[in-house]
Amino acid sequence: MDRERFPGLRDDWVRLDGPAGTQAVDDAIEASATWWRSGDPANAHGPFPQAEATDALVWSARHVCAELLGCQPDSIVFGESMTSLTMRFAAAVGRSLSPGDEVVVTRLDHDGNVRPWVVAALRAGEMDRIGPALAGSHTSLRDDYE
Repeated sequence: MDRERFPGLRDDWVRLDGPAGTQAVDDAIEASATWWRSGDPANAHGPFPQAEATDALVWSARHVCAELLGCQPDSIVFGESMTSLTMRFAAAVGRSLSPGDEVVVTRLDHDGNVRPWVVAALRAGEMDRIGPALAGSHTSLRDDYE
């Protein structure tokens, strides 16, 4: 990795502080700045050129991500953050949880992936478990989050 391409990593510090969006690469910063300077940013799906440009950019980004991940472009979703998207997804799945269902996450998971599932499970009245980082017994989420 070329640390010079990440402005936040140009010093001698190692930052292990969060999700991937925390430290952006220079090309992503420049592409974002170029888009904002273009005058095209707008709400999606509007009947005017700027909204159409926004729709085209989102569709293009979906195609690039789909190619990278080997999936269909319409299966790619963008949102405010990984945590907010996971909260929405977990809430949707949580509505279908039944007694005896379990959602298991581990202590290695980022809290942005743990908390949404804990909330969904507790709302559904389910008892979930967090698996330890290493092999061993499970502990109750209620012990950790209540």
